[in-house]
Amino acid sequence: MQAESTPADIRWQEVESLLTALGVRIIERAGSRVQLVKGSDAIVVHRPHPRPEIRRDTVRDIVRFIERVEGR
Repeated sequence: MQAESTPADIRWQEVESLLTALGVRIIERAGSRVQLVKGSDAIVVHRPHPRPEIRRDTVRDIVRFIERVEGR
């Protein structure tokens, strides 16, 4: 099975809306860092700047986080 490529044009605002809808708390940290928290699980990622699109590796980290907290 071939792995799907990670999109490079996802905007932070879209991700933030999805995370909020899933009940993930978004906590501001130093600089461009934000902590994503749901239950006892948490990760820290970097909010993109100056461009609004998030990096592919950040997309992959957030997908793994969502899969973990949603039990998939």
